[in-house]
Amino acid sequence: MTQLTTNPQGQILSGSVRIFLAESLILPTGLITTAILTRQLGPAGYGWFTLAASAVAWIEWSIAAVFARASFLYVAEAVDWRPVATTILQVRVIISIVAAIGLVVLAGPIAGTISSERWRR
Repeated sequence: MTQLTTNPQGQILSGSVRIFLAESLILPTGLITTAILTRQLGPAGYGWFTLAASAVAWIEWSIAAVFARASFLYVAEAVDWRPVATTILQVRVIISIVAAIGLVVLAGPIAGTISSERWRR
């Protein structure tokens, strides 16, 4: 197995440049995706898509926020961080799967509530 570089500063610089290049693709990718979805769905359909995507993102970020602080604390305090991190990731994946299943099961009732006539004013 070969190392890319033995210089730690070189590894940090290389990783930082790669992250910067990857993140620089966010804006053009988002604009292209928005243009395609708006044409395919129309303004009303894109609005419903945005509402659904916002709800899913809010749930995802809430799950991440619940685990963030405790995860850092437990990993920092552990002598061997790998088993602790593995357990945290397993629990987070299980909770995320349960949330995804809950969203799928409740998608119909949520859509019915959101699209009901009382909200259209």
